[in-house]
Amino acid sequence: MSNPAQPSDSLLSVYRTAFEHSRQGFCLLEKVPTLTTALSDFRFLLTNSAFEQHMGLYQAVGKTIRQLVPQAEGQTIDYYDGVARTGQPIHFEDYVSALDIWIAVDAFRVGEFDQPTIGVLFTNITQPKLAEEALRKSEEKYRLLGLASSDVIYTMSPDWTQMHQLMGKTFLADTNDLNASWLEIYIPPEDQSQVWQVTQEAIRTKSTFELEHHVRRADGTIGWTFSRAIPVLDEQGAIQEWLGAASDITARRQALESQQQSKDRLQLALDVAQLGTWNWNLLTNEGYLDARGAELIGLAPGYLANVAQAQMASIHPDDLARTEASVLAGIAKGVPFGLSYRVIHPDQSVHHIRSRFQVVADRTGRPVELMGTNLDVTAEYELTTALRQSQEKQAFLLALSDALQALANPVEIETTAVRMLEEYLGSTQVQFGQLIGQDVIIHQGYGSHQPQPPRMNPFRSMTLGVKPPVTGQVQVVADVAMDPAQTLAEREVLLAAQIGAYITVPLVKQQQWVATLTVYSSQARSWTSSEVDLVQETAERTWAALERVRAENALSQSEEQLRQLSANLESQVQQRTRELAAANHELVINNQALAEANGLLVRSNANLQTFAYIASHDLQEPLRKIQQFGDLLKTRYTDSTSEAFVYLERMQTAASRMSTLIRDLLNYSRISTQRDENAPVSLQTIVATVLNTLDWTIQQTGAQIQVGPLPMLTGDASQLGQLFQNLLSNALKFRQADTPPLIQVWAQPVKSVDLPAGVKPGRVAVQYHRIDVVDNGVGFEDKYLDRIFQVFQRLHGKNEFAGTGIGLAICEKVVTNHGGAITATSQPGQGATFSVYLPG
Repeated sequence: MSNPAQPSDSLLSVYRTAFEHSRQGFCLLEKVPTLTTALSDFRFLLTNSAFEQHMGLYQAVGKTIRQLVPQAEGQTIDYYDGVARTGQPIHFEDYVSALDIWIAVDAFRVGEFDQPTIGVLFTNITQPKLAEEALRKSEEKYRLLGLASSDVIYTMSPDWTQMHQLMGKTFLADTNDLNASWLEIYIPPEDQSQVWQVTQEAIRTKSTFELEHHVRRADGTIGWTFSRAIPVLDEQGAIQEWLGAASDITARRQALESQQQSKDRLQLALDVAQLGTWNWNLLTNEGYLDARGAELIGLAPGYLANVAQAQMASIHPDDLARTEASVLAGIAKGVPFGLSYRVIHPDQSVHHIRSRFQVVADRTGRPVELMGTNLDVTAEYELTTALRQSQEKQAFLLALSDALQALANPVEIETTAVRMLEEYLGSTQVQFGQLIGQDVIIHQGYGSHQPQPPRMNPFRSMTLGVKPPVTGQVQVVADVAMDPAQTLAEREVLLAAQIGAYITVPLVKQQQWVATLTVYSSQARSWTSSEVDLVQETAERTWAALERVRAENALSQSEEQLRQLSANLESQVQQRTRELAAANHELVINNQALAEANGLLVRSNANLQTFAYIASHDLQEPLRKIQQFGDLLKTRYTDSTSEAFVYLERMQTAASRMSTLIRDLLNYSRISTQRDENAPVSLQTIVATVLNTLDWTIQQTGAQIQVGPLPMLTGDASQLGQLFQNLLSNALKFRQADTPPLIQVWAQPVKSVDLPAGVKPGRVAVQYHRIDVVDNGVGFEDKYLDRIFQVFQRLHGKNEFAGTGIGLAICEKVVTNHGGAITATSQPGQGATFSVYLPG
């Protein structure tokens, strides 16, 4: 069963309100199976409040007629059964003895032919029936008495200002007295003006007074009356009086109003169902269309001289022959039938119409009239079509995914996608192009154009009917000949290639145009949105399958490389294991050698300590005696110019120099063998102490010393004092002859990453203190930088500058003990700068 278009919530609310507040009872019945085919029964599916009130049946939904009314007449149920079976609506009046009421019934089938569901409209006509019966009796009395059909006889004055007599029986109160207030007494206010105007017109024209109007009845209720009065004229034609009769037509008017209400309710039901009605006189060919029926097929409402021709003219040409044949066949059979077809409105819009036909025959069985309803099912058709297309599209995409998933060859993937899309769309040719540099690999199937094998061609816009995409926007052209986006030359080329319409889907990945899927039709073709979406999805899934294959190939290659790498790694691990075992063996041997070396070093240090003791005591003792005996001899040889005195001077100088050398070697030995005692040391204090020690030399040389802020660091105060004493002593000693010494000492932090290339501290640290000792002395050439920190290395003769050549070696040893480094820069005659780097 197709799904009808769903109305909006607001429209549903209107329907629901109309349904619940309708004065006409309505129920929806469903035929139910029974134990015997002779006893049909129907179950209530839906009722409204008016049905419950008219029929006295409450909470009927879900129950059957025979359950609620066991004594229900079989004829009524047979009527319903006939409607459900044939689909032919029926109208009948029925007296329900169980409820003591009269009802008017309109039954009609709801839904398609195969659904035994009917709708029933109930109208309680008990009062109209009673009124009709009363009217019948009154008419019979009138016939017997030979009087006008009246309940009231009255006479009026010539000018209608006074009522002379009134015999109202039970309708109006009798009166035999003159009554000047008859208008106010008998006529309700809303009708008084009309009644008076009609009486005055009758007086003026001396014609019969006739009028239906409201009247106040004897029981005080307001009813309806038909009043008729004739003037009684004298010989001169003057009005003598008026003789009149009035009939109680209240029941008839109520019946008419009830009938109108029934028609209004029926029209409301038609409006709710959005049904249009029409009829066609088969003998005269005339017919009538109501407003809705005319609107649905694009015609004007009202009577038509040739309704068949007018309706057939609106039917879609493709449906005309079928529809005409079906209508004629249905008329010939004389049974209700249905038909669906398309119509074209004046605005050229196409609508889908579902019509129900009812054939009316005369007594001889000859069809004389065709009645029916029209329903616009365009929304339902479009919804059904969209649902069907969506299901077909999803089935295609599922089959495409399954087919592509089983493939591992890129060419097979592309050709399979092209072939399946061509088979689905029909009358098309499909090309899939994958860009490789400036070229594209094109794989196409066999559609409406001349097939060609896959090839490598430059991807040009005109050869494929495609212009290079900028943003990946899909191009949909329904008619190449009318495409404003193409130039005339471009359209001619495309048409010459039998390309009448196309869809182009460029695939843009990461802002790169990677492929294009194009669908061609040799004729102009109106592409549906579903087809465009399908082509887009096919392109994406084809590219996804290609990416999957690439990824699988890459993974396979990676796995192979990984296997090779694993094998190589295992071989290297085995080799490394063997090397490590050998290294461990060698390490054991080295450790043993190192232990022996450590033992030798301990003995060497002990021997060095012994040497230091000998140097400080035993070696110095002969030198002291040489110096003492020399001093004694010098007291005897007072002549300083004699050769003996000169020899004594030279002997004592050599002894003094030897003593100094021994002392310096002792200091160097102690620095090399003694462990530094690390403690917080203020370099500011160290330098101040050194300057105090060198104060006499500073004064003698006229030196100027400038010391900047110096840091605190951890180290051996004694060794650091030796370091700066040697550096400052050298700066004072190697001064220029005619220039007072200028010595500067300052410090600055230096990060490890900023150390000069040639500086390699012995200890790794994040930051170092750089202490510079700068002088303006004689300087030296940079090529001697590696020599000055070696033991006994001198750049000047001993007659030029005194010294042993050990002082800077001691400086280098102190700095090394503290994990630092020392270097120098200089040019001859331009002074020297010694830079010490100590961990901070």
